[in-house]
Amino acid sequence: MRLPKIVYENMPYLYFVASALCFVYAENIYLFFSAAILYFAGTFVWCMRSSYRRKDTPSRFAKSIFNFRLGDSLYELMPFLEFALGICIIHFFTIDIVIACGFIFCFIGVKNLIMRIINRRKYTAELAFGKRMAGKKAE
Repeated sequence: MRLPKIVYENMPYLYFVASALCFVYAENIYLFFSAAILYFAGTFVWCMRSSYRRKDTPSRFAKSIFNFRLGDSLYELMPFLEFALGICIIHFFTIDIVIACGFIFCFIGVKNLIMRIINRRKYTAELAFGKRMAGKKAE
């Protein structure tokens, strides 16, 4: 079975929206567990697509520090784990300073995810620019 491209490309985001709806209306442990499963399903789909479509190679710094200590999979999951931890802190705690820490975790997770998306696209654009320049030099 083949899904239409618009559904296929937005599948991780559909998982995230369904997860958010389950989490907001979680009155029992089953809905909370369903929200967690949907969130991590969207996370894994996003990470698999990202690694498959990745054009750049990890730098030596990322290989030596993060892959040695965390492993490739955990390194890819870190922004999503940070965001999930922040949301859980915001949802389950009532102390203001702890809620502020939850917002900080959410901010760090989103920032790291955006930086990865930008850096991978930037590298792809640099590769395309380099190929164009190499073609002009050869002429």
